[in-house]
Amino acid sequence: MKKTLASLLFLILGFGSFVHADEKSAVWERIYRNAVNDEMRYAVMLNIRELRDRQFGNLLIEALTDLLSRRIELGNNNEVEVKVRLATAIVQELGDLKEVASADQVYQVYKEVVNYPFLKSEAAMSLGKMRASDYIPNLARDLADTNLQPNRDKAAAQEIVAFGLVQSLATMKDARGYEPVFFASIGWYSSQRKVKETSRAMLKIMVDDPTEPLLKIIQNQPTPVNKLKALEAEDESKAPATGKALVALAALEEGVRIVPQDIVEGTQWGDLRKKALAMLVSTKDKTPSAAVLYRQQYKTAALARDTSEILSVLHVLGVNGTPESLTFLIELMSGFNVRANTPGLLTDFDVQMVRTILQSFQIAASPAARPVLIEASYLYTPAVQRDIKTVLNGLPK
Repeated sequence: MKKTLASLLFLILGFGSFVHADEKSAVWERIYRNAVNDEMRYAVMLNIRELRDRQFGNLLIEALTDLLSRRIELGNNNEVEVKVRLATAIVQELGDLKEVASADQVYQVYKEVVNYPFLKSEAAMSLGKMRASDYIPNLARDLADTNLQPNRDKAAAQEIVAFGLVQSLATMKDARGYEPVFFASIGWYSSQRKVKETSRAMLKIMVDDPTEPLLKIIQNQPTPVNKLKALEAEDESKAPATGKALVALAALEEGVRIVPQDIVEGTQWGDLRKKALAMLVSTKDKTPSAAVLYRQQYKTAALARDTSEILSVLHVLGVNGTPESLTFLIELMSGFNVRANTPGLLTDFDVQMVRTILQSFQIAASPAARPVLIEASYLYTPAVQRDIKTVLNGLPK
């Protein structure tokens, strides 16, 4: 049989250079249809793949349909191995040709193959290449299920299939697949199969604006670590500033709402709040209702004695610059003015906070700050008084 196959391939390759592309395609198609076993079909299929010709679409669909009808995993070991190799070659070619008409058959391969994860993974990736969007809910659900926990006896196979699912959903660039790919990026997978690493890279290019799924994750995830990962994904995305601010405010709301159970958890919630603040500064968010959150965050940070977070809150109040935020800054400045009347009562950090408030007044550039600054003009050290004068001179009248 091998001699017959070799002779047949030699003949077609021998005169292949003397025929037109259409004729060559017709000859290869005829040879494939006349092949008497899967070994010969596989050898012919490898040559068909080299042509990268969309004219083979119907033949490839028929070939895969035939394999499915004969049950790919049915037979002795040698028979199954050859069928798996042939099915893999066909599935890959259908994906490369973006032959969406074959989606049903390719998905059938994905669903029915049990013991050959590489073929299953290739089928998933081919569905992605051909943008078979009808199957996004199915593929997303399968990846979400796999993300939950490994099957002790089949973890390696699960990772192989998960890799294909991540590639497939990311290639389709559909927001419906974003959430399971995100959870794959923080899932249980080992570094060997590159599932997490690939997922992280794909998240940045999968959809331009992942605000909706990431907002859902931040609101529904119980742990601050996962909320922070979602917040970071939003920040690294191409989402508009309004979307990033929306997600950051949601994260901040979560961060001030929860009472930590221990020091470790307190640090994690603090990291989430600080990241949210950094995003609100970078997006120059002006949401009036944010001032309520900043008040709460200031109290939380003060209780935790987190000096860097306190200063960040004071800074973001100036960036926000709304009447609500300015009212809070003025209240704080008034309090420091009262303490400044008693020599030695202000600490070094109090002075640092005063200077940060002055910077925020400068950023907000609102005349509403004038009265409290005039009141403060002679209460502080000469250095602080110079800062106050600079801010006053820059404020509109």
